[in-house]
Amino acid sequence: MLPPTTENKNSILRLPNEILRLCFEQVAQLDHQLAIGLDYYNRRYGPIKERKRLGPHQGQINVEGQYSLALTCRRFYHLVVPILYTTVHIDAHYFNQEWALQKDLFFKIIDNKPILQTYIRDLKIQWDDLCMNDEIIKTLVKLPNLERLGLDMLDLDPGEVDLGPSSISFRDLRAKAEVIKRLLEWPRNLHTFDVDHMTYDAYDWDQMEPDPAYRWDHDKLTDVLLPQRQSLRVLNLGWLGYTLNQNTFSTWDYPQLQTLTLCITYEDPTPEACLRWLSPSLQTLVLNLQYNSVQQGIYSMLNKRQMGVVKMVGKCARKIKAGAGRGGSNLDRIGLQVFVDGSEVNRDREPKFLPSNYDSKHLLVSALEKLQKYGFRSFCIGPSGTEYTAEDIRGFWNWIHE
Repeated sequence: MLPPTTENKNSILRLPNEILRLCFEQVAQLDHQLAIGLDYYNRRYGPIKERKRLGPHQGQINVEGQYSLALTCRRFYHLVVPILYTTVHIDAHYFNQEWALQKDLFFKIIDNKPILQTYIRDLKIQWDDLCMNDEIIKTLVKLPNLERLGLDMLDLDPGEVDLGPSSISFRDLRAKAEVIKRLLEWPRNLHTFDVDHMTYDAYDWDQMEPDPAYRWDHDKLTDVLLPQRQSLRVLNLGWLGYTLNQNTFSTWDYPQLQTLTLCITYEDPTPEACLRWLSPSLQTLVLNLQYNSVQQGIYSMLNKRQMGVVKMVGKCARKIKAGAGRGGSNLDRIGLQVFVDGSEVNRDREPKFLPSNYDSKHLLVSALEKLQKYGFRSFCIGPSGTEYTAEDIRGFWNWIHE
């Protein structure tokens, strides 16, 4: 995209750059709000005629406001482009978006204009089951200011890796443990490592992953994280698979770890496991209560057994914190992740995704209140990632049923 040469001498051009930049950042926020959600994509990408008209420029749909501003005049162009490239989401997750076009256009542009590479701080790439090859890896290496890297729906092959983000997240990852370990050797100061569920329930390894090299467990994870164990502060872990050994996983080798999320749906914690998880530095423990079905995807099902496990963990945490050892000495908060991660959910619409029946609401509120009685600040995480207390959940439920 080249800067336009046409000048438009209207009153807005009299505003100083600092004010214009603030306005354009608000436009970027509006673009993001409009672009989230499957319905929006279906409306815009669905018609074949529209896809043909857009051609390789389909990705401009979710930055329409910024793109229009950049085409207004040369001055706007130079103000908007750094904002436009600060956060980049290449989204070809749904079948009717052409990943090859999006990928080729994006990487061609930043290769031709290296200055754009310096703007990118948050990069998220989604596609369906394509290998991340050396070509793409070598392009990511060129992003000197990359802070967050999100890679969804990946079947990752080895390559030359030299990444520098402080946060790395994976969704639907299929990769050998040694490949991810190789990748993690290079970030200069990795603070956050996030990986969601890596397989599905109601099956076994032979059915879901016949190649043992691609099967994960918490022992392999410990080895993978070894290069970054001194810097990690946030560790978000989904269900890693059928080898149930999360109760042997220890956080004591991570001296700066502050937040730990573990999926406890498939293996009930033991008091010994709680002691291993509650290292002296840990401040927040999040218990993931989600299931992962090959038919339904990730879903939650609140029940008395789960809530009983939550209360047991809270009781153990209180005992460990009050004990003579150093375990849990800084633990202040215990949270529950029962709702599907839905960053596409607008926070204003979030109450409709919270418990809709009395039994579920009562179980959740009861568990949160019990954790409070054990001396911890308790919360549950909504679909948008927003944290809610027991009082919030009760208030939402009363509001919905007025």
